[in-house]
Amino acid sequence: MIDFNYNVWTYLRSDVSIVTMRIRWYKKKYITYISLGYSWPKDKWDEDKQLAKHNTTNKVGHKVIYAREVNAYKLYCLECIEKTFNEYKEKDTIPSPVDFKDFQKALEIRERVLGTEHPDTASSYNNIGAVYCNRGNYDKALEYHHRALENREKVFGTYHLDAATSYNNIGNVYSDKGDYDNALEYHLKALEIREKVLGTDHPGTARSYNNIGTIYGNRGDYDKALEYFQKALEILEKVLGAEHPSMATSYSNIGGVYYRLGDYPNALEHYLHALEIREKVLGAEHTDTANSYNSVAWFYHLLNRYEEALSYIKKAMKVAPRDADFVDTLATVYQGLGRYDEALAQFELCLQLKREQSAPEDSIQETEDKIAVLKAMMKKK
Repeated sequence: MIDFNYNVWTYLRSDVSIVTMRIRWYKKKYITYISLGYSWPKDKWDEDKQLAKHNTTNKVGHKVIYAREVNAYKLYCLECIEKTFNEYKEKDTIPSPVDFKDFQKALEIRERVLGTEHPDTASSYNNIGAVYCNRGNYDKALEYHHRALENREKVFGTYHLDAATSYNNIGNVYSDKGDYDNALEYHLKALEIREKVLGTDHPGTARSYNNIGTIYGNRGDYDKALEYFQKALEILEKVLGAEHPSMATSYSNIGGVYYRLGDYPNALEHYLHALEIREKVLGAEHTDTANSYNSVAWFYHLLNRYEEALSYIKKAMKVAPRDADFVDTLATVYQGLGRYDEALAQFELCLQLKREQSAPEDSIQETEDKIAVLKAMMKKK
């Protein structure tokens, strides 16, 4: 007989004072957390009753939130949780933690309890937009991110960081669609807000510079890309210091532009800077460091410095021996060294890994083509 007993505890998260529910069930083997979205002062929260204290309020933006709204939302969530367990009880199956984290259900709850012009409803719009974007449904993603933006501008005004986040998210969707003109427009608006609210010397502003640099790079405007990436690098160095992991990302971004320009020595120089930071801060066995080893190996390969390339790609392989990209680099370096049998073995492993990992068809075809070319070269030897 399945044990359907469950326990719900409502509390304020100590780090951000967000009203949160913890649900445990099935002999406490399963646990999940649901954020109710409300930020609430600790001195206005009754821990024993697990409720906002009677007749208290909290101001969010231009809106005043009343304790009765928070408590009503909590009771509604409890009803939803009870309904969910009853549904699974009828099916005689155990719910999983994922069943309590449906963004669409969260939106329906928030719209009903809080209304469409509440900042927590905007958060749900934003979450749904992110889900649609990850699924490749860009039109739906834009629809929900625009709803979040409209909500946030009504509640907070245009020059608010939440509005900047929405502009940024819309820009990212357009970028994923390949619509770089619209992507640039929205990222520039996000930058305008962040510069006004945060100032020019802030990591958030630097992120906007990086985003804009990426858009310019995708458009083929490499001079503008370098300009914005360099601005981001200068801000991060000033604010975070020369050895922060974000600095490594900035150096990699700049190196990527030089790669597109065909300036391999400059690209290598910047990727070596990134590697130096990651080795020192993250360690040699971190995945980001491994990616840097792979990048450096690739540029040494492009410069026909195969022995140096081999030493770096072997370091990457120690961290992730079944990474298809790393295996591809190793195979390519072996081919450059004239070690064709080893190259073929690695290309075939790469192909196997891509198939196992359901890589895109064009990626699989690329490796098949490399194998065919290498076999043709081996026949001529």
